[in-house]
Formats: sequence, C-alpha cells, structure tokens
Amino acid sequence: MNSVIRLLLVDDHAIMREALRDSLLREPDIQVVGEAGDGDAALRLAREHSPDVVVTDISMPGLDGFELTRLITRDFERVAVLALSTHLERSFIQRMLDAGALGYVNKSAGRTELLQGIRSVALGRRYLCQECAGMLAKTAADGDHPRLGQREIEVLKIATALDAGKVLNPLSCRGQVVGGIVQGLGSALHEGFQFDAKGRLLNPSFVDYKI
Repeated sequence: MNSVIRLLLVDDHAIMREALRDSLLREPDIQVVGEAGDGDAALRLAREHSPDVVVTDISMPGLDGFELTRLITRDFERVAVLALSTHLERSFIQRMLDAGALGYVNKSAGRTELLQGIRSVALGRRYLCQECAGMLAKTAADGDHPRLGQREIEVLKIATALDAGKVLNPLSCRGQVVGGIVQGLGSALHEGFQFDAKGRLLNPSFVDYKI
C-alpha cells in the first residue's frame, strides 16, 4: 500500500460527499482523488485515478453499490471497497461482503470508525463498525445463524459486547478452550476474533464476518 491512501468517494448526495471530503482533508495519510454521484461515474473515475480505496454508498441511481462493488473488485484487483450506508440490515451487509467489499460502516458511526475502516481495508483487512458488529452478534445470539453452534454463539455474543482489551470472563481462564472455539468461529466468520495470550479480546470492531 502507498504511504498515502488514494480515496474515491461515491455517494448520490453532494452534501454528504462534501462533508466527507472536508473531514478527510485533515488526515495526512488520506487523499481524496475523486468524487462520484453514481456507480457509472465511479467506474470511470476508478479507471482514471486508480484509487486504493473506494468508499461507496449502496442505494444510488443507476449502478448501485452492490453492482459497483462487484465490478470494481473484478476489474481492479488492488482496489479495496468500504461500504458507507444508512442500511443496517443483515441482508445489505451480507450482499456487500459477497460482492467483494472488505468493510461496512453505518452512516451513524463516528468519524473515528470511518477512518479505522478506511485504513483497515487499505491494508487488506476486513472491517465492520461497532454497530454492525453488534447487530450481527445479536442475530447470531438469537439463533439466526445456521453456521454457528451454541458455544460459538456464546463467544460471539460475549466478545462483541465487551470493550477492546477487556478480559473475557469466565472464558478468559480457559484460553485453550476459547482459542478452539475461535478457530471454529473462523470457518463461519472468516478470520474470527483476535485475542492476546491472556484471552483478552483485541479490536472487536475488526471482526471478519461471514453470515
């Protein structure tokens, strides 16, 4: 990745693009190289500017965020897509991840989470904002996740409810058990959770989900 992240903003609301651009101007490691109000224009700008990251809305006239993401990840191997949307439904998050997006941030999230998302996907890491992670954990904990067993759901529910670095209790005293369950989560949630040697959860928002 370049030392400066070249960013393409895609949103059909000009005021949203302007607010994002003005906010990102304060970041020395992020450069907004283009803005587009729809998916077709975004594809043209992606070819012209070769961005590192595309931050895109989903609901747009013409080419929507799902199809735009599919085409970008197909045609531009090194471009990462981060969804930025008002939609918090599980189906929207899953469709964007299936289309090739590396991350998903709800528009109600704070600036810090957006920046974390941009920097994470630029490094090839998956990212979900805390609100998305919590919602997905709740649906899994409610039994709405056919790929997870009861014990895995328990870990998922506890882990996403904790702040980063907080000791898992009572699971923290059984690191090997937790590690084994996390490995099981890995098959259903991609890479799963990150824990330190003492069983503490690291960066819960960076959970890589496969729903």
